[in-house]
Amino acid sequence: MLKRYSTNRAIFCAFIDGIFVAISLKLANLLRPELSPLFEFVKNIQNPQLIENWTYLAVVAIWLIVFVQIGIYDPEKNFRIIDEIYDLIIGSIISFVLVSGFLYLINSEISRFLFFIFGFFSFLFHFFHRIIYRFIRQKGNHKTSDCERILIAGAGIVGRRLEKELNKYKHLGYDLVGFLDDDQHLIKEKYDVLAGIDRAPNIIQEHNIDQLVIALPKWADKRINQLVETVHRLPIQVWVV
Repeated sequence: MLKRYSTNRAIFCAFIDGIFVAISLKLANLLRPELSPLFEFVKNIQNPQLIENWTYLAVVAIWLIVFVQIGIYDPEKNFRIIDEIYDLIIGSIISFVLVSGFLYLINSEISRFLFFIFGFFSFLFHFFHRIIYRFIRQKGNHKTSDCERILIAGAGIVGRRLEKELNKYKHLGYDLVGFLDDDQHLIKEKYDVLAGIDRAPNIIQEHNIDQLVIALPKWADKRINQLVETVHRLPIQVWVV
């Protein structure tokens, strides 16, 4: 979904996340000596530790690999902000554990307190980056030439509910073209009901549709199968609600 847009966004987010990981480690290292006197259980360190450049690169690489693997840059998986934050929490925990294991294996002398500070800063940077990014795009009502054009088969209750949800996320690049429905009354009365379901291939080609979402009732399983069979050769993605 949103292939071109999602690729650009994924690259941008991964680049920013990598910078935040490096900054978090550097900031934690600088603050570690200043925070030592505040905690009795923490060993006092007078100066920042020496962390080699390759260690920064390795930590960033591990962090980004985990984020990619859990799908944190996938807009389909993280359509809602709550889903993205959930994946961010899981990804941060896994990354933290893997990086700590990596540092242990290479006999790194990075203090545990410094590492916990680093994990805390890293999560905060990633969290606010995503909140601010979504806020700016939504308030700016961002438009893109690479909008994903969507057609919904079924203008009933489910289809209209889906329409409302898509309208909330127009800033992410969704463009709802219209509906297909076999109800002739809806075709005549509703301007956004473009045609009957049988004309799906024609409408898809005429309007350059990228995705077809089937929102027909459960009892219309035969109709759904017929529709999928009709459009399966077309270069579109098909979803069934």
